[in-house]
Amino acid sequence: VLALEGGTLAVHRREADGWSRRDHELPGDAAEALGGEGPADATLAGDGAIVLGWAGGSEAASAVVRLVRVSPGEGVTELPTVSLVGVAADRWGLAVLHREAADELVVAGVGDVEALAEARAGRDAGVVMNVLELHTQRLAPGRALRWRAEPAGRAIDHAIMLGVLVVAVLTMFLFWRRDLASQRLTLPETMVLAPLTRRALAGLVDLAPVVALGMLFYGVSLAELPQRWPGQGTASSWRAIEPGVVIICLFLAYVTISEVLTRRTLGKRLMGLEVMTLDGKVPRPWQLLTRNALKALDLVAWLLLLLVLLGPYRQRLGDLAARTIVAAPKPEPEQGKEKE
Repeated sequence: VLALEGGTLAVHRREADGWSRRDHELPGDAAEALGGEGPADATLAGDGAIVLGWAGGSEAASAVVRLVRVSPGEGVTELPTVSLVGVAADRWGLAVLHREAADELVVAGVGDVEALAEARAGRDAGVVMNVLELHTQRLAPGRALRWRAEPAGRAIDHAIMLGVLVVAVLTMFLFWRRDLASQRLTLPETMVLAPLTRRALAGLVDLAPVVALGMLFYGVSLAELPQRWPGQGTASSWRAIEPGVVIICLFLAYVTISEVLTRRTLGKRLMGLEVMTLDGKVPRPWQLLTRNALKALDLVAWLLLLLVLLGPYRQRLGDLAARTIVAAPKPEPEQGKEKE
């Protein structure tokens, strides 16, 4: 039981022969904050120490949390201050993870503390939070926490990755150099194979808004997103990878509809690129559906994107199956060379 008497924190503990009391002098601002109506929280560490937190102000849309550790043997120890970006000054909480080596203190927004409880029960993924190792007082902001339920989650992610690799291998086996005559490239005189740098930039332009929308909807930070992405071996449930799955589905829907209607996405339009068949014609709808559906494999197993470096026509897995390529207008010859 905690009782604040002026600047003194009285800690009452139930012992075998009754109650004991130990008084601890708190820093001035701690006593003032804890004695007022400002936001504060407390939690108990595994060694019996009490961790107190209170709002130490706010800065640039961030809550500033001051912390002290009250130990029966060591007294009051001030801990590093934690800034919670995007968290209101009164919307945070504390939780302690009991580890074999040493306890860890989690300081997070209220929503993340609720996610912490879900994750510890094995119902959610590891989430990125501010973690303070209580023994060394080392702060690791934005660290991804791992849970005991992780082995089951890894099974989900490993199954996803295994399925992706199986489909990728079968696709390459069926379509890579299946018919050398049909694999000859015939483009219009004004077109050439698109440079990989421009294709990469076009892909980033198309993907970035969808990722930003998914992060905003789910409240996921960029540092946390890899932990919520399918196939990375970090999820503990299907719900954990829901943000990544939704982002991938939205992205596939967007690029497929854009290419079926115009043969271009916004990124390809800005980079001057378009999708064509190997003989330089307009792809049929089934070809566009095929090449974009297989983008899901690229987004889960990113190493599959290296296929564009192996083939002669810079084709992704989807391009191999659909017999398509990405083309760009042929650069205009320089005036000096034209005269020669």
